[in-house]
Amino acid sequence: GADQDPLFSMLEGSTGLSIQNVFLVHELDHALTDQHFDLLHLPLNDKQNGDRAKAADCVVEGDATWVMLRYLYTELSVPQAQRNQMDDLMMSMTVGKSLMGQVAPDFLEENLLIPYLGGLHFVKAVYEKEGIEGVNALYRRPPASMEQVLHPEKYLNGNDPPVAVSVPEMPAWTRRGWKRTSSGVWGEFDTRLILEAWGLSREKAVKAAEGWGGDAYSVYQSPSGKRGFIWATVWDTLQGAEKFESALRSVASIKVQATGKGVIITSGGPQENDRPQNSRPAGKAETGKTAGLRAVEVDPQDSIRRIEG
Repeated sequence: GADQDPLFSMLEGSTGLSIQNVFLVHELDHALTDQHFDLLHLPLNDKQNGDRAKAADCVVEGDATWVMLRYLYTELSVPQAQRNQMDDLMMSMTVGKSLMGQVAPDFLEENLLIPYLGGLHFVKAVYEKEGIEGVNALYRRPPASMEQVLHPEKYLNGNDPPVAVSVPEMPAWTRRGWKRTSSGVWGEFDTRLILEAWGLSREKAVKAAEGWGGDAYSVYQSPSGKRGFIWATVWDTLQGAEKFESALRSVASIKVQATGKGVIITSGGPQENDRPQNSRPAGKAETGKTAGLRAVEVDPQDSIRRIEG
């Protein structure tokens, strides 16, 4: 961001290319953009919306990575055509994952890499469309979701903001002593990774997550330490919701409800024969039926109204 020429001039006179200078450029970019735009004003620590925080992080790290590579290519006299090929290789995450090795679960590993490599893809796309002023503007108007990072045209067109989603309450869970322990927003990128963790191929997970409009989740824990979650999602189109719901049919460990553009997923939670705390044994279980799958005391119509409202 800002004008990166000072970074390059600071390194003039250095004797040859060094890895220290390459990483120094990355860190100096952070310092320079902080002086110009105050990075603490970005939603980097949004605890209620991790998707929004991750998108802002993609601006910061993607910009610094883009500047770092420009410096590297200049020092190595890399032709422009080859620069684009090298950028494409970096943005595929292949190099980053190879360097990291198998030191972390895929979900964590990809979340560590996406601000740098997905951010590079996003910042480069903005630069190609709007120049350096467009990159500077990212610090004043950062992307509102990872959907906008993964699909830069949605950010540039400004016509696809994320939908605010509310998670349905789970009275059947709380009556049995389950307590909410965390909540937040997954976003399109984490939706991809969750689908992969549930057994979908990378290609199918990416396609199923496209068309994401908004989501929210809540995680609950029982008195004995068991965990469950409810995840409410909204999609841009009915077709998108149907594609997502269809992708979930092979996942045996979850329950799915689909109504209109909304799809609600529950996993875990009290079993039908669980006894509520401080009460006599439960009678007939309160359940609903939607899309042929059992629901846990969630009225789909009411949930979707709250989601879309």
